[in-house]
Amino acid sequence: MKRILMTTALAGLPVVFADAALAQCVPDNPGDGAAVVCGGDDTDGFNQDDFSEDNLDDIDLTVLPFATVTRSGGDAVKVDDGLVLLNDGRVEVLAASPDPDSSDNAISADNDADITNRFDGLIAATDTAVNAGDGLYLTNDGLISSSGDEGVEAGDDATILNGGIISAVDKAIDVGDVLTLTNDGFIESLADEGVQAGDGSFIENYGSISAPDKALDLGNGVTLINDDFIESTADEGVEMEDDAAVTNYGTIKGFDDALQVGENAVIENYGTIENTQAPGNPDPQDAIDIDSGRITNGSTGVIKSVTDAAIDFDEAEGDGLIVNRGRIEGTRAVETDSANARSQIVDNHGQIIGTSGLALNLGAGADALNMYRGGTVDGGADFGVGIDSLWFASDFFEDAVGLFGGGAIFDGAGSFDTVEFAGVMESDITGVSFSGDVLSLGLFGTAELRLTAWERYVFEDVTLRFDGAAGFAPVPLPAPLLMLLGALGGLALVRRRAA
Repeated sequence: MKRILMTTALAGLPVVFADAALAQCVPDNPGDGAAVVCGGDDTDGFNQDDFSEDNLDDIDLTVLPFATVTRSGGDAVKVDDGLVLLNDGRVEVLAASPDPDSSDNAISADNDADITNRFDGLIAATDTAVNAGDGLYLTNDGLISSSGDEGVEAGDDATILNGGIISAVDKAIDVGDVLTLTNDGFIESLADEGVQAGDGSFIENYGSISAPDKALDLGNGVTLINDDFIESTADEGVEMEDDAAVTNYGTIKGFDDALQVGENAVIENYGTIENTQAPGNPDPQDAIDIDSGRITNGSTGVIKSVTDAAIDFDEAEGDGLIVNRGRIEGTRAVETDSANARSQIVDNHGQIIGTSGLALNLGAGADALNMYRGGTVDGGADFGVGIDSLWFASDFFEDAVGLFGGGAIFDGAGSFDTVEFAGVMESDITGVSFSGDVLSLGLFGTAELRLTAWERYVFEDVTLRFDGAAGFAPVPLPAPLLMLLGALGGLALVRRRAA
């Protein structure tokens, strides 16, 4: 749908401008600080290389409706610092220079350029459409297009307000650090990245950003707010470095990872973050690839990969936290790299789905799964080595019926691990059985859990501990607990024999 809208929008922009019986750009040999008006058809452009003063600063340039400032070879508009340009017409490089060292930019300016391209305005080039230094302030409601290079290229501290179209064969936007971008229109690269920006940038997207390469390639400490559509058709949808802050109300898609971030990320998702590969792809990728940080998935949020993990924690220096009220679905819903020894904590109020068996692989470290009322896990969990915990809220079993996790096994996997049942009394235990090293525990006559390698069981009115050296809690105990201790004793015997 977005591509159709983009095509329609492009078609609606004027490509032919009526000749106006007005002068070309005047004055035609300005000095610094001049106010220049282009009202006709200026076919040799407005290029300081043609003037007696070839380092023009603080030029105020107005291109009137139906006026054209064009050039074949070289920059159509070229000045130094402080350009203020208002375009209601056409600024365009019609043909590239035969000199390979020549630039063919539609607009070439140095620092602190302020460029406004209105609804009927066109800025187009065979090279970069808008090329500027630091401090660019660009407002675009028309069309900015490059048929051979980048749409907008600038240094640090750029501000871009786009309500029109920025389209390029290369990067649509390529700037330095501290970009401020608000997009209500369309930003598209045909063969490269959509937006590349450095550290400290702030991006709000209420339109469409798309590219075959990364749709957004961003640095450290970047904030992204997405309320519409971001997609890469062949790479990561969004790639960010450390200290990323992402709030998504729309859609982020990537053929590779939909969203890739580094350490200390804060992600809030109320829309869709999805890997778009088809099942069976030889290089499966994730929906979110993260080192460390917090992921909040709201009740409307979907995080999904059909080829790999929905959320993949790489080797990291910090811990990971997931708060889920929506749906997290992948071949493994949550995967953790074998080299990651940090804590992964999952607070689940929603759906966690592992489509290939194991839903949660939390890896080494002190990991925790906290289950709240309405939360479900489809598939088992491996908590890895470390002091882990599995906790159930006091009202969890009011809705939980049948086999928890679809009958899959929840494996504490060693150390001294705890299962805690808030608000559950010893009298609520309705069944205990033991098969191999798997304990089946029935509660309330409606729910059943399959557990292995958990050493401590905490109920509202009693705590049971298993320690191979110290043995069990003293008896006598209520009958249901005797059943449980018998099962645990069987587990201890199996372990001792195995040793």
